[in-house]
Amino acid sequence: MLFKKALLVFATASTMLLTSCKEDVPAVPAVDYEKVGAEEIRLIVTLPASVAATKATDKFYVAGSFKAPNEWKEKGAYVLTEVTGGTHKGKMEIKIPVSAFENDLEFKIQRNGEWNQVEKDAKCDELTANNKLSRASVGKAVELTVANFRNTGTCPL
Repeated sequence: MLFKKALLVFATASTMLLTSCKEDVPAVPAVDYEKVGAEEIRLIVTLPASVAATKATDKFYVAGSFKAPNEWKEKGAYVLTEVTGGTHKGKMEIKIPVSAFENDLEFKIQRNGEWNQVEKDAKCDELTANNKLSRASVGKAVELTVANFRNTGTCPL
């Protein structure tokens, strides 16, 4: 009988403690991974499997026709970050403000911010044209798949 009373006291105290903790902890706001601001373009990038093993330590940059002083510079104007939730989890992304460029944006993705590790096509050839983001894409998400990078995996040069 003494054991049952002790158990009842413990259960009551535990319930009171848990109830008081619940009231003190603020609710964690839900993150909307799909949200795009009215004055930005969300670029979502799928990287090639050849960089999957080093994705955690590499940095991926967007270099392009940004306003000065960020025009086509090595270690481009923006660094991609990994998407941690939503339908694009595991891909890389950047939100580019429309104020960063004047006309349509032409760009390339650089691995580790170097031109000797710039994106290549599926056959490891230079891209025939730069990637482009139209100003009409403002407020939207745009997806891009990078086939290869120079000096990486299947593209030795």
